[in-house]
Amino acid sequence: MDDQEQAGDDKPTTPAAGQEEALEYSPAFARMIIETSHETFTEMDPDALIALLEEMLQKARAK
Repeated sequence: MDDQEQAGDDKPTTPAAGQEEALEYSPAFARMIIETSHETFTEMDPDALIALLEEMLQKARAK
């Protein structure tokens, strides 16, 4: 990790010359993915998930 990444520089990184189809990415986005991958996965009953989503939609529409 270089000094810019440690300082929190969130500018996209460009591929080095000669790399084929390398994608640009933001170090902040990469950190977000890594942090998310360390969270525990909670399996939900499909009916409970639908009920939760409907409740969230009702709250959003009420605003």
